[in-house]
Amino acid sequence: MDDQPPFDDTTRCGDRVYDDVWKPYAFREHREERDRNFGETPDHMLLGQFDGPEYFIPRKRFYEAYRAVSFANYHGVALSSMLTINWEKCGWAGPDAVHRAYSTFAPRLRKFFTDKGHEARYLTVFENGSKMGLHSHTLVAVPFALRDKMKRWCRLAVRVDDPYSVREDECYRLDLETDDNVVAQWNRFRYLMKNLAPDLTAAELKQHGDTTACQLYDVGYWPHKQSDGVPIQRIRISGSLTTKAQKELGYRPLHDIRASAHPAPERYSDAELKRSKARDMREELIAALAELQRFR
Repeated sequence: MDDQPPFDDTTRCGDRVYDDVWKPYAFREHREERDRNFGETPDHMLLGQFDGPEYFIPRKRFYEAYRAVSFANYHGVALSSMLTINWEKCGWAGPDAVHRAYSTFAPRLRKFFTDKGHEARYLTVFENGSKMGLHSHTLVAVPFALRDKMKRWCRLAVRVDDPYSVREDECYRLDLETDDNVVAQWNRFRYLMKNLAPDLTAAELKQHGDTTACQLYDVGYWPHKQSDGVPIQRIRISGSLTTKAQKELGYRPLHDIRASAHPAPERYSDAELKRSKARDMREELIAALAELQRFR
C-alpha cells in the first residue's frame, strides 16, 4: 500500500519535494516562482549550467549584482551577513548535484523569511577551490529578531539524509552582522567579485591605461588566488532584487557603477541606505500631517 500523500497542485514551489517541482500548479504565481528558481522544465534548469567551467564573472553579471545590492539598500537593509556552504561536505558531490541542491535550498531560504513576515533579499556567488571544492557564499540581510532562528535553521536547510551529520564550520558557516552594516556588506561584495573578468574595453584602456577590471572597480584583494573554473552559473540573485523587480518599482540607482570615474569611493557607500531612511522619514511626516488635518 502506498503511504505517500496525494499530490496537491495548490502547493507552492518552495514547499514541494524535488520530484513534484514540474507537476501542475493551481496558481499562476506559484508556477512563475518555479520558473524563476528551477526553470520551466528540467531541461531549462540544466541551461543554468555550462558545457565548460566559467573562470570569470562576466562584466554584465557584475553590474547586475551591484545593482541588486544597491536595490536592497534602497529598501533599507544591507546584505551584510554571509552564509558559506561547503556543498560537498553536506553530501552533494559534483556540479549537477550542487546545482540541484542549491535550486532546492533557495526556495527554503525565501520561505524562512516570508513565513516570518520578511522579504528574502540575498545574493549568492559560487566559487571552486582546492580545499573546499564547489562552495557558495550568500550575502543576505538578516533582521536582528531572526538571528537566533536562522542559526538553528541553517543546519536543517543544507541537510543530507541525516541533518545531524551537518556540522557548523565544516559544512557551513554563518557570519552575522546588523542589517544596516553597509561597510561589512561592501567589503564582502568586493571580495566575492575577485574573479571579475579582467579585460577592459578599448575606451577603458584609453582612459585608464594598463590596469584590470578588478583594479578599475576596486574589487578583490591582491594578491589572491583565483577561483578554479565553476561549471554552474556563478551568481544567483533573489527574485526580490532582480532587474524585473527594480523595473516594477521604477528604481534608478543613485550611482551607476559603469559611469563612475576611477577611483570612486561613492560606489561602495551608504548613499542608498540614507535615501531609504530619508524616504521613510518623509512618509512618516506626511502621514503625521495628514492625521493632524483630521482633527482641525
